[in-house]
Formats: sequence, structure tokens, C-alpha cells
Amino acid sequence: TTTTTTTTTTTSEEPTPAVAATPVSKPISKDEVSDALQKWCDGVVMIGAIYKAGGDYKTAAKRFLDELYAFDIAKDGNVVLFKPTKAAVVPFRHDIEGALSYFANTGLYPEDHGFAITPFTKIRYEISGVNIDSDSATVLGHYWFTDLSGAEAKAEFSFQYVRDPASGKLKIVLHHSSLPYNPYK
Repeated sequence: TTTTTTTTTTTSEEPTPAVAATPVSKPISKDEVSDALQKWCDGVVMIGAIYKAGGDYKTAAKRFLDELYAFDIAKDGNVVLFKPTKAAVVPFRHDIEGALSYFANTGLYPEDHGFAITPFTKIRYEISGVNIDSDSATVLGHYWFTDLSGAEAKAEFSFQYVRDPASGKLKIVLHHSSLPYNPYK
């Protein structure tokens, strides 16, 4: 989305106030999808770092959800579809309170231990494929989470993004994460 700000000068050489144009919708690009995934990874690491430093990690997690997930723009009966990796009793989270419980352990669901406050020192990802249509993008792949000991855990993800009509930023409307199937367990 492009927002244009213009200032014009009248004959008296006094500038008129800047006026922001209405954001223009543009197709989602693969680079934007990759950038959005990186912001997600960086956000989870940041929440854990704030927790480890004794800071207000719950507020940081709420900000993370507000910025990256579409809870604020889901409407007309649509909800954010979130399936966390480590959730079994309440496996689907369709509201921000449920997602916040999962990431920061607010106590809403007893099974939640605060995934983002593990904490992780690094998250890397590899995209398997991206589908882009007129108003959304879906991406599938793996991510690896490195904890404080240096151990790395692999998970599989699907994200679907839409463009926020107000900010022009990509927001998550679907997030499914799971551990890889292990037939030898």
C-alpha cells in the first residue's frame, strides 16, 4: 500500500497542511511474505528476551499479536484461524485472548506455558511454497527454534496473510503449526 503525503504552496507562500491519501491496495509479493515471516520470528525471540530480562513480556506479546495477526480486522463472521503447536485441550484459538495465553501464559488455559517465553535465541525458517491470489498469500514451510541451550526444534507451518486496509501491512488470518510426524515413536 502506498500512502502519498503532499504539501502545496498558496500564492502567499504559506504551506497548506499535509494530507494523507487513501492507501492504495496492491498485490502481495513473495518478498512481503518473507518479510512478514521474519517479523514473526523476530517477534517471538523478542518476547522471550523481554521475559528473560524481567520485563513486561505480556504487553510485548499483546503488541506482537496486534501488529502481526488480523484479530482487529477479522469481520463478517470471519475469525483468525490459529492452531498452535503445543495446544491439545484447546487446540484452536480464534481470539486474541486465546493467542495471548498461548504465547505469554496469561493463565486463560491451563495447558499454556507461554511458548514465546521459552525463550528462544533464534528462529530460522525455510519456505516450501507460496500461493498468492488477488487479496491473500499462503505460505508453507519449516521453522527451527533455537533455545538457550543451543538445542534446535523443528516445526512445520502454514500462514495465510491479508493486507490490512488501514496500514497496508500484511496480517495473519491463518497460522497452523505442528511438529513433524515421527512414525518411529
